[in-house]
Amino acid sequence: MISSEPLECKPYKRGKGVQHVRHLLICGDIGSGKQTFINTLHGASAKEDLCSKICLHKYDTSDETRTYNADGVVVLCDVTDKKFLEHAERWRMMIRKVVESDRDIPIILVGNKIDMISDVHVGFVIGASLHKMASKMGYDGWHVASCLNLQDVLPIVEDASKRIYIRE
Repeated sequence: MISSEPLECKPYKRGKGVQHVRHLLICGDIGSGKQTFINTLHGASAKEDLCSKICLHKYDTSDETRTYNADGVVVLCDVTDKKFLEHAERWRMMIRKVVESDRDIPIILVGNKIDMISDVHVGFVIGASLHKMASKMGYDGWHVASCLNLQDVLPIVEDASKRIYIRE
């Protein structure tokens, strides 16, 4: 049940009880890879169990008047944009305004489009910068990824899912 639209996601049955689908908000600037992230995960038939438990919602800056009831947030930043750290800081502050939650929810920072970086040293610097920003701004975790690659996207969703379940 992966959706790019904010839909009412239905609970799924597991064993004797009914489990609730977890809502994961995917946000970032235009062109940061939100739809690619969703499309890549949508093709993850090998992880149907995980995919049936997560409902993805895409958040754009054009939705600033809307609020979301999310269980976790993934912030995508385009690492090819030299101001990606400024964008990560702005998104962290914006999330406080748009997410309706009376509990502490996990927020994961993702440096996306790493496949566009050919210099290993630059890639290392980007990772170190993301680590520093995640610590400074109170992100719960960080990843460097290419959202075109399922092997990069699945660990992000699994990390967010684990953090959601730990906090419940």
